Amino acid sequence: MITASAMLIFSLVYLYGTLGIKLGTARNPGAGFLPLLVGLGLLVCSCLYLYQVVRQPRAAFEGGEPVKERQILLPAGIAAVVLVYPFLLRHLYFILTTALCLLVLLRLLRFKGWTFSLLAAIAVTIVTYLLFFRAGVILPSGAVEQLFLSLGR
Repeated sequence: MITASAMLIFSLVYLYGTLGIKLGTARNPGAGFLPLLVGLGLLVCSCLYLYQVVRQPRAAFEGGEPVKERQILLPAGIAAVVLVYPFLLRHLYFILTTALCLLVLLRLLRFKGWTFSLLAAIAVTIVTYLLFFRAGVILPSGAVEQLFLSLGR
């Protein structure tokens, strides 16, 4: 219950923080468009999680089972990645930061193996970068992004 409530509060604070950023339109998204979508997604997921926790029978909490290490590390790891992402974005720019954070998230979630997680993180990052580039959204760009764009010419 505490974790679900904390996640809900975090999502509300995150969403509130995105309200001051210019949204743009669906055809021409501004800098706040993606953060707003992420905030709304966090809010929906947090509400669903809180609902599941509230609806669980009380007997499920009285089993006396010890808390598994994964139950603590998973939410903490996800929160750490979400908090570190904007800071890494300033130094590693979009492609490296996004691929690295996706890889970490996929490994935290134990999604397949390392190779598949790495390939999935790279593929999702490149597709996302291309979609935003084609839509005219300005992303933090460094040497890797410039090299990637020069290969496409």
